[in-house]
Amino acid sequence: MPAFRGNGQQELCEAIYGARTISTGKIVLDGEDVTHLSITERIRKGIGYLASDRYKYGMVSDMSLSEKSYVESQLSGQMGKSMALSNGRK
Repeated sequence: MPAFRGNGQQELCEAIYGARTISTGKIVLDGEDVTHLSITERIRKGIGYLASDRYKYGMVSDMSLSEKSYVESQLSGQMGKSMALSNGRK
């Protein structure tokens, strides 16, 4: 995509990833309509999103590395669903 600000590229990427609802059209990946899939389902199909400002939108800065790894493993289905995550805070 062209690298000009304000041309809708961030909005397009958010729609492809599932973070933005689209009102018309569809998103097709390898011949499959993924328009109405959840973000988790899109991740499992290989769709990813790198935020333009990863410090503002893309990071969970108050999580430890192990907590972030746990969240990623849950999204990828590598761990059981019965596990719980606690950061010790109330």
